[in-house]
Amino acid sequence: MDYEFTDAAYEGTPLKSMDELKALENGDKLFTNSNPDFRKNIPIKSGKDAFFLFSDSYKTAAEGVFDRLNVDRYYASTLCYPYIFLNRQFLELRLKELIVGLQFAAGEEYDFPNSHGLTVLWSEFEKASKLVTDYSIENGFEDVIRLLKEFDSVDPKSYSFRYPVDTSKERKPSLSIGSIDLDHFNSTMKKLYHFFDTESYHVSYFVEMREEYMSEMESMLYQDLVASYRPY
Repeated sequence: MDYEFTDAAYEGTPLKSMDELKALENGDKLFTNSNPDFRKNIPIKSGKDAFFLFSDSYKTAAEGVFDRLNVDRYYASTLCYPYIFLNRQFLELRLKELIVGLQFAAGEEYDFPNSHGLTVLWSEFEKASKLVTDYSIENGFEDVIRLLKEFDSVDPKSYSFRYPVDTSKERKPSLSIGSIDLDHFNSTMKKLYHFFDTESYHVSYFVEMREEYMSEMESMLYQDLVASYRPY
């Protein structure tokens, strides 16, 4: 007799029986782009120009996980770990995005710390902000720094919500907190979203200005080059 397994969180929706689950086959792959429906072959990008894509992707994923938690609190005790990690990853990548964006706008080389420390990255962001004339960080950044320090105190290396133990020989618990109000965390993160999205918008303006300047310079150089080869 085949039993249908039911998850209470899905209000009686039956899960697949064991007979329906397919076993792995020789030749199975994870990464392909051969779906006949081209809409399902998702383009993948990376590189220096993809920081906004990556940071915004983690934010969108975090919002999606929280929406699931709001509907189904049954999973809150398990999804809280990826949810908080996704938010931390957003903050780290958004800071690095702002740093390289300002460096580009100022005509400097891309350079940012490999550190996962949010306060370290914030310090680099402040330095980079001084490279661009007319750019200034939004008011209220003192509260942002305070929250980044708080996040670093709980998860200093972007490690604590990915692993249950630390890297010490004793393998101590990775977290020192015993509980968290996810609703409050989410509402505070939304304020950080707003702040960093605003900064990203401002930085993108200066990036576009730099790109336009470079495009004009290239056009002028090309015209001069063509003119130098004219026989008349």
